[in-house]
Amino acid sequence: MLNLEKEKYALWVIDTALKKYGHKVFCGYSGGKDSKVVLHLARSIEPNIIAVHSQHENEKCDLKSGVVIVKSPKENFKELMKYADLEVQLDGTNWFEDDKKVIYDKVEIERKDIPHEYNPYGVFGLKVYYPILSWKVDEVWAYIRKYKIMSEEEIKNYVPSHPYREIYL
Repeated sequence: MLNLEKEKYALWVIDTALKKYGHKVFCGYSGGKDSKVVLHLARSIEPNIIAVHSQHENEKCDLKSGVVIVKSPKENFKELMKYADLEVQLDGTNWFEDDKKVIYDKVEIERKDIPHEYNPYGVFGLKVYYPILSWKVDEVWAYIRKYKIMSEEEIKNYVPSHPYREIYL
């Protein structure tokens, strides 16, 4: 079950980013359960927020949410950020994910070691907010069910996306 306070806090984190950076904020979107939740939360505050997905070979991604596809992660992503004047990412990372690493304040660290919901210098030099950093897997699924983001059939047949693994500083 999702703690209502966690949901409110996640909304506050997103609202803080939007109030501070306005149109420079976007949602990173892998198509996975966590990014679906963050995008849903963000669009409850700002319905027109941009979602950006970097398409990678052999990656399965649910693109029903209306996203920008970036074919080549490094070059096209940086060019898109510059062109669209985007510099702040809302990210679905949480402490309870697998052992994938992240760039936090210019240093590669384990996800479980992320100290705060705000990352001043993440991958590609973006400022990053992690609204669901403290959410556990069952809380993510509870939110998805509460707001019917996915059907029970989609949940039952859920296959995680495979986000890009290579890291660029």
